[in-house]
Amino acid sequence: MPKPCKAAKTAGRLFGLAFALIVTPSIAQESAPSVSPAWFEGLTSGSCVKLEPNSEFVQKHLIQDEKVEVRTAFVIGNADYAVSQWKLDNPTNDAAGIARMLQSVGFTVFVALNGTGQTIEDCAAQVASAKSDLSLLYYSGHGIQREYNNYIVATDLEDIETSQSSLVSLDNLILEMSSKSQSLLVFLDACRDNPLAATQQAGLAPEQVAPRSINLGDGSTARSASGNADPASDAALKTAELFVAFSTSPNSVASDGTGDLSRFTAGVLKHATSPGWSVQRAIAQVTKEVGEASDWSQTPWSRSSLTTEVFLNGGVDPDNALRASNLKAQKALELLSKGERKTAIATALQGLPENFTAEDIEKYSDAYSALFKAVRSRNIKLPLVGSLHVTWSNDGTRLVTVPAEVGSSGRKSGVNLWDATNGKLIQELLPVERAGTVGSTLGSASFSADGSLVAHIDPKKERPIVWDARTGQLIRELAVLQGASGMMTTVPVHGLSALGNYFLAHSASYGLRVYDVSTGKPLWTKKLAGIGSATSFTPDEASIVTASVSGGEGGGEYQSISIQALDTRTGKAIWTKEVDETTWGAHVLVLSDDGSLVGVATSSDAAILYNRSTDQVHRIKIPRAGMAGFSISPDNKYLAVMSDNWDSVEPIFYSVETGEKIDLPKEDSALLDTVHDDAGSAVGIPYFPSAGKLWRAGVSGPELHDVGRRLLTQDQLSNVSKDRVSFR
Repeated sequence: MPKPCKAAKTAGRLFGLAFALIVTPSIAQESAPSVSPAWFEGLTSGSCVKLEPNSEFVQKHLIQDEKVEVRTAFVIGNADYAVSQWKLDNPTNDAAGIARMLQSVGFTVFVALNGTGQTIEDCAAQVASAKSDLSLLYYSGHGIQREYNNYIVATDLEDIETSQSSLVSLDNLILEMSSKSQSLLVFLDACRDNPLAATQQAGLAPEQVAPRSINLGDGSTARSASGNADPASDAALKTAELFVAFSTSPNSVASDGTGDLSRFTAGVLKHATSPGWSVQRAIAQVTKEVGEASDWSQTPWSRSSLTTEVFLNGGVDPDNALRASNLKAQKALELLSKGERKTAIATALQGLPENFTAEDIEKYSDAYSALFKAVRSRNIKLPLVGSLHVTWSNDGTRLVTVPAEVGSSGRKSGVNLWDATNGKLIQELLPVERAGTVGSTLGSASFSADGSLVAHIDPKKERPIVWDARTGQLIRELAVLQGASGMMTTVPVHGLSALGNYFLAHSASYGLRVYDVSTGKPLWTKKLAGIGSATSFTPDEASIVTASVSGGEGGGEYQSISIQALDTRTGKAIWTKEVDETTWGAHVLVLSDDGSLVGVATSSDAAILYNRSTDQVHRIKIPRAGMAGFSISPDNKYLAVMSDNWDSVEPIFYSVETGEKIDLPKEDSALLDTVHDDAGSAVGIPYFPSAGKLWRAGVSGPELHDVGRRLLTQDQLSNVSKDRVSFR
């Protein structure tokens, strides 16, 4: 165990230290700091130095309703004593660290390093010259008790009988500071061994440290040891909010420490400014750590008349802030699931710090994820009832709803084009009487990739129709789908090419038909092998990729899938890839943005991924993938699957490289957009091929916070500020 009050080993050692950590204006240490030369800048030994408070902290945390909380501290550290055997290693280190810590949290700090009795008294007079809301007194060095009165030992003390001016009354300092402050905190690391005569008691007397009048015994003060004091001072003490922490228990001796800071002060620096930690909690933790480190030979001790907790660096426990943030995230996702997108954005923002940084992404990951989903989401409320097929344009500004009811009550709405940014109806593309008869099935509409055109099939006229996606104006009615069933009892798969120059439609009844939109006439028709097939234009419009099944015998399952590219203008085959797969059909086909990957959903609960660049095929087992849809991420890393299990409408994600199911990184999120009715119930999701566009570009990181704010009204922003979680 280290000896108490070890002697200084070498002169000048204090200012020759070279350690790493500098105390910054935002002190919330995870561990005790090392001594830094920066602590001592401007701190002249033997004089009283005033440090101005950190203005940024004051502006951010100490101003409320235009009133500034005034904080004042008096910090003393004595190590270089006139009597060489009394010298100490650490008190000036301790005091400098405490001074910088207090400065960082808004205190005006008066510092006396290696102060004589007169220096300390002069500095005390400056401290007491103005009133303060919160004051703090810190002392590190030798302290003694004499007749149960406590004294700071100034560095110029040489003899107890002849240098009494070098014994500074601790009790009087506390009395004077209490009378000018609403609350006073006292930290005394002054319990080193008594260097004076054996008649003096070792350590301080905590039970007597409450401010009281004292007398040195020679009548040199106007106050008496019996407690006769100025009545005004006594009255001030009775109302004072006072907290005193000692580095060790009554009449005991504290260690100067084995490092460059005492154990007690190192603990105070580590915990006192932890966000959300009160002074009381910090000292309780310091007591535990110092006691355990010394095998309880040194036990910090405190007494208090505080009626409330005092926080140096904010009154919110980080754990409590995290719990509150997570609750906001949960609420935001609930709102989003009901179509309340902007309210969800506002609620997610309430769960994040106002000055959001990259570090906060992981710290408050639930709220960040909720904000990410809400900002990227296109969830919307529309004045519609009944089930819907839904299609969004790639940029998310337009939306088409198609009634999906097939019950006896008939359709409840027509095919409608909406402005997805504000939920306003642009145009009824097909009235309800042309949206299909009772018992018929009508699939989703389709947008061109550039968002300029939208197309659907009129089930009454049995012909495709193309509209302007901005205005809903009719562009062209295409030729009749000859061979189509009059009732349209099977969903006709169809789609526009990227720029809207071509339109394709196919079903088991009439095969694959491709139109030139500019003329409205079909270019060619082709029957695909088997009964199950899927198609998609390539991104450059030059070809159409198809997937069809073959090899069935005796009415059993088919044995292979044929993936083929056909020339858009002529229908001639460009390339073919045969894939062994036992299945009833190929239902959905999607292409990666660069056209190199082909994905096919089959009825055998499997997805086939064909890589054109490497000629490799992956088979990914997917629960009930058949009639759903999926999407390949823009970077070709992930596959997002929309299961047709209606118990869950959340996408499932797989690695393209390994085929393994994965948890998707937040920054790579894919989202399923949903339409809600006025009651918040989900009535429409992207279905069949139009479920493919689950991925979308957008900002992430700290910028996401700003994007979310820009999406809100001024009233919503006001509510964000009003109900934001307190993080400090």
